[in-house]
Order: sequence, then C-alpha cells, then structure tokens
Amino acid sequence: MGPGQVVKLLILINLIALKRYIMTFRLNSLLLISLILFTGCGKTEKSDPPASSMVKMQEIGRMYKGYTTDHKKPPKNLIDFNHPYEPANVEGFIALRDGESIMLWGGKLPGKNADSIVLAYEKEAPNNGGLVLFQDGTIKTLTAEEFNASPKNQ
Repeated sequence: MGPGQVVKLLILINLIALKRYIMTFRLNSLLLISLILFTGCGKTEKSDPPASSMVKMQEIGRMYKGYTTDHKKPPKNLIDFNHPYEPANVEGFIALRDGESIMLWGGKLPGKNADSIVLAYEKEAPNNGGLVLFQDGTIKTLTAEEFNASPKNQ
C-alpha cells in the first residue's frame, strides 16, 4: 500500500466517522426537539387541585377541636379561627368565610350525644342534603330530611 492509498483510506475513515457523527447529531437533535415540544405543551404553572368538600369539613373540624381544646369554650365567630388555626386549615376557613359551609357558632362544648349534634354543614344540606360535621368530629352525608331532623349545636 502506497502513501496515496493510505491518505485515501484515512480520508474514507474520516468520512465514515463524520457521517456517523452527523447521523448521531440529527438523531439527538430530533430527540431534543421532540422532548421540548411534548413537555412544553399544557400548563406551565403547577396548581393544586381544588380541595374536596370532605377535606374542607375535616379542616373545619380540626379548627373547632383546636379552639375548644385551647380555650375550653366553643368559638363564637370566624375570627376565633384566625391564627393559629386558619394557616393549617385554609380550605376549611375559606369555605366558612365564603359561605360554602355553615358553622353553628357558640353552643355547648361537646359532651353526650356529640356524635349526633350538628356543628357545621354544607350550605345545600338543609334543602338538598350534603356533608355534615358533628360535634365529635365525624362527618356524614345526610339527606335533607335527615339533616333537618338532626339536633343542632345551640
């Protein structure tokens, strides 16, 4: 093999290597573009899903329990649920503030029959039924008839 043939062989090897490099670059470019296009579609901000009605009732129950445990008396209005109860139970607080849920303020501390005394409820419960929070913290779905027949926090 002469020097000219060696040069031609080296050029051929370099061309093959260059062709592989170009093919790899194209493939990588296509993968990168696909990744950008498919992950770029949709929302760019992550948002929390809305809290369910059950979660809101649970939070209302936690605020009530926290307040009555700390103060040895029932809360008289929404202001009583401000710091330190509201920050950990924002959805329940907002549901009460916005009228989605109704709290029967004041009344007596939980005692006998706390599992049957209505403390809070979804605003639609008296007419259409819905979730109801009892003084003992249990949450049940009641029909309108069941709700209206249940004793209320007084």
